[in-house]
Amino acid sequence: MKKTTRTTLMLSSVLILGIIIGFVGASSWLHYNQKKRFTHFRKGEGFVVEMEKMIDPLPEQRDEIHEILLRHSLWVKQFSEEQRAILQRSIDSLDAELAHVLTPEQMRRFQEKVKNQPRRPGPPPGPPPPPFEEPHP
Repeated sequence: MKKTTRTTLMLSSVLILGIIIGFVGASSWLHYNQKKRFTHFRKGEGFVVEMEKMIDPLPEQRDEIHEILLRHSLWVKQFSEEQRAILQRSIDSLDAELAHVLTPEQMRRFQEKVKNQPRRPGPPPGPPPPPFEEPHP
């Protein structure tokens, strides 16, 4: 193999490797930041920060607007906690119903896959799920 061919292959390989490393690093960084923002928003503090950025209050309005947003951030936090509780009840209900149908091995694999499924912040794509109904005993 000629020196120029070998050099070209090596440089091309380094370039491709650099692109792959850059892509993986950038996507990991974006995922981390997005997850951090959603967590911050759900706690209520992020709601206040984001709304203040959107409103861009005048200095004399800042304190009053901050107090209003703090009161409303409590609702955001409570709503988020309620939604997580509803989701957990729905998952528990699903597990209980499936346990009657699936074999123990199938149930174990299902629960393992659900547990190891990567979590994405934010709402899923598509229409919202149907309302949760408690199973009747």
